[in-house]
Amino acid sequence: RVLLCVSCRVAIRPDDGIRLHFWRTHRLKGEALGQIVDYSHAAEPIANPYTVPLPADGSPHIEQLPVI
Repeated sequence: RVLLCVSCRVAIRPDDGIRLHFWRTHRLKGEALGQIVDYSHAAEPIANPYTVPLPADGSPHIEQLPVI
């Protein structure tokens, strides 16, 4: 599982990376930021997008992700 920000289309590192992304990039704080962090904890385990192996060439696309 990798956490993606649908607003800016980036993968987010787990743990403190989630809070930092939404605080720095989207300027969220307080309850809104807390809700996102809580949601991410409910979705654990979340993998580091920089260490997840890429699908093999020719693999079917992931349905939840747009092909660009």
